Amino acid sequence: MKINIINLFIFTGVIQGFIFGIFIFTSPFFKSKINRFLALTIITLSLSNLNYWFIDTGLEKKYSLIDIVYLPWNLIFPVFFYCYVSEYYKNYITNKKFIILSLPFILSSLYHIFIKINSYGLNKTEYFSNVSLFYSLEEYFAIVITIISGIKAYTIITEKKTDLLNSLSWLIDFLKAGLILIIIWITVYSASLIFNFYKSWIFYPLWIGLSILFYWIGYRGVFQFKLIKERFKINELREIYKQSNIENKEETSEKIKNKNNSTFIEENPLFVKFENLIQEKHLYRDPSLSLESVSEELNISSGYLSQIVNKITKKNFSDYINTYRIEEIKKMLVDPEFEKYSLLAIGLEAGFNSKTSFYTVFKKHVGLTPKQYKDKNHPILK
Repeated sequence: MKINIINLFIFTGVIQGFIFGIFIFTSPFFKSKINRFLALTIITLSLSNLNYWFIDTGLEKKYSLIDIVYLPWNLIFPVFFYCYVSEYYKNYITNKKFIILSLPFILSSLYHIFIKINSYGLNKTEYFSNVSLFYSLEEYFAIVITIISGIKAYTIITEKKTDLLNSLSWLIDFLKAGLILIIIWITVYSASLIFNFYKSWIFYPLWIGLSILFYWIGYRGVFQFKLIKERFKINELREIYKQSNIENKEETSEKIKNKNNSTFIEENPLFVKFENLIQEKHLYRDPSLSLESVSEELNISSGYLSQIVNKITKKNFSDYINTYRIEEIKKMLVDPEFEKYSLLAIGLEAGFNSKTSFYTVFKKHVGLTPKQYKDKNHPILK
């Protein structure tokens, strides 16, 4: 048995992957079809790395029972990841579709079992010489399936233009990292065949990359799922307050009117139109909102809109939009109905695109961090 620092790291990753995946799969807190696909992605990635670990340590030659877990897991984990992304975006996977997607893994596994039964009694050298061509084709087929699954997942992510897209940008980062690993996979495996060089250590970069990748997808997947779930709930609650939003709109318009000597409406019709657009459509909740996109909707130049906003509000466009976001956040922070939701979910749902921008802008406008403001003003906490 050959043990070194690298394969110890890989084995530790495999064990942690199993623990993490099983925890997600069985925990009542993460009980959902989406998280089951995430858990299965992590578990099958771990099993795939375990296969390679057995080869690297030499255990697969020493113990025949290891053949039981030596199945083509690299044919199924891309399928689970694709299903995870699809379910995330409510492109629900039917049982029939899942079976079709799983057919390569099912058929290949059956063939694995068949050749193992028929090779009973052969030593490992004879066994692998009989199936080497099949394993080579299977490896390349796994690469193709991984690429196709990645492309399909990327298409779903980029085509579904929702206000939650920014929160799921980590999936695109995952796919980029996966692409790098696929390139390493193709390069290393092709080189081993071309030069007839079958040393397991040349696969170390791939195996280490996979170990890091499923740590990352596990953490990010669970964290983001919880965050998205909170944001959907916040959105539902805000629908209840539509009437109060209308009242707030009227109050805001009245304040602006008084501030501008009651001649605001007559002298600044474009700003009134701008205000109505921001308030009625809640455009400030869009993290990608820009001066250009609003001016295009108003059919005026971005420079002219910027001048109007600066002249009337004494703020630039970004600061003025952030004022709406901050006011909405302040209301949610002191409302007992939003007590159970995280500060980050509230900030993102109000239109900020990251925790950093949310905390920085809030502190700039209010003089307190979101938590300090909540502790100071919440009717239960203060």
